[in-house]
Amino acid sequence: MKGANIQFMNKKAAWLQNHIIFYNVGHAAIANPFNQTAGTAGAGGELTIGSFDLREIPGIKDQGGQKYKAYAFHKLDDNTGANKDKARKVTGSTHAINAYFLPWGSGKTYEGLLGTNADFFFTPTVNGCSFAASSNGMSPRVAHSNHANIATQLIDQGKIDTDLNNIYGVGGPGLALRKADYKGAAIGTADYMATIIGFRTTAGWRFYYQRYLQDIVHKPGVGSVFENVVLNSCTEIT
Repeated sequence: MKGANIQFMNKKAAWLQNHIIFYNVGHAAIANPFNQTAGTAGAGGELTIGSFDLREIPGIKDQGGQKYKAYAFHKLDDNTGANKDKARKVTGSTHAINAYFLPWGSGKTYEGLLGTNADFFFTPTVNGCSFAASSNGMSPRVAHSNHANIATQLIDQGKIDTDLNNIYGVGGPGLALRKADYKGAAIGTADYMATIIGFRTTAGWRFYYQRYLQDIVHKPGVGSVFENVVLNSCTEIT
């Protein structure tokens, strides 16, 4: 681990400047690992707190060639993936990241409250979804919304915004990250992705996103693999 967890917890947003977090949400157990339910708009209680782990994977670069150390985000007891990415032995000296977790679901809006029982927050990777929060106070209500048009299979931002307005009331959320904020012009077959992380400070919760391009490329002798390029490593959501 080389101290990634403890460095992340100690340095917080400053750590994000030179490190990228990836969260694979390819199956339901990872998208919603605690089997949380999508509640009535604005009625969700304090979110589940879980123990998580950052596991080093090969680093990646941005468009200018700057290299970033990269980490896969896992539940602490998750042993899925390649051998190098397996769950490590947990002892009394393990620096687990205890964090609030907000799940993702196709055609759903998950929401709930953050509090003072954990200092960190995570939600699954977004590539069309919207993330929102009521404020940067000590107990913000956060939401992760995904709705697509059945006919076109494209993100239905109107339906997402309707859900968010139902949760936050007239004027919508205090801050948000919508598809238009992190998506850009098409670059070949690559897709825009964003990892969202929250930190509790003495002044309240602050939220950041890491933005990158992800493409699937074929490498002779290897097969199809993900290829990623960093676009922004630490941008605050306002």
